[in-house]
Amino acid sequence: MNYLYIFLLMILSYVVGSIPNGVIVGKIFKQIDIRNHGSKNIGTTNSIRVLGWGLGILVFVLDIVKGAVVIWLVRDLISNVSLYEFGDNNISILAVYGLMAVIGHVFSIFLKFKGGKAVATTSGIMLAIEPWTFVFAVVVFLIITLISRYVSVSSTVIASIILVLYIVRASLPNWPASLSNWPTRIVDAAVIFSCFVIIILRHLTNYQRLQAGTENRV
Repeated sequence: MNYLYIFLLMILSYVVGSIPNGVIVGKIFKQIDIRNHGSKNIGTTNSIRVLGWGLGILVFVLDIVKGAVVIWLVRDLISNVSLYEFGDNNISILAVYGLMAVIGHVFSIFLKFKGGKAVATTSGIMLAIEPWTFVFAVVVFLIITLISRYVSVSSTVIASIILVLYIVRASLPNWPASLSNWPTRIVDAAVIFSCFVIIILRHLTNYQRLQAGTENRV
């Protein structure tokens, strides 16, 4: 029966990830659809550009929560280990719930399977499973953005840093006890790598604009 619950939770995570916060916030507070303005993207950068810093940061926070909420729900509220650990090695699939949210954000069921670029929702996964890595990522992201003023550059760099940092930390012997087994580390690394690939693919048009010198600055 737990397999059915896990499947339903995966679907829940996808649906939560599909919630287009940028579109919702824009329509509620500004009566506009941000898909018709700026870069037409539903994520944080275009939300800030079109809706202003306050509402843009609100979208950013809500998109982060999408990546973390089902992980928190299963691990901390339901607290049923059988919903996220398998086998004799207690392999944790918590990060997979987050990946489903990222997929929902990128291919939203509410937007005809279109969506954002996955940076904030991926950050939500890190907030839930590796909060200090999340804090480090946010700080570096802000620094690079302030220096370059290109969010696409910051997003790519920080996605790379998160991937490398996780691999380095997962190789250390003093890994947190709750994630001490190698199978779990491999699952988490696979999820983070998948998110990294998604972020890179979603920014291909940004790289083309950077090369052409037409990419928008913050």
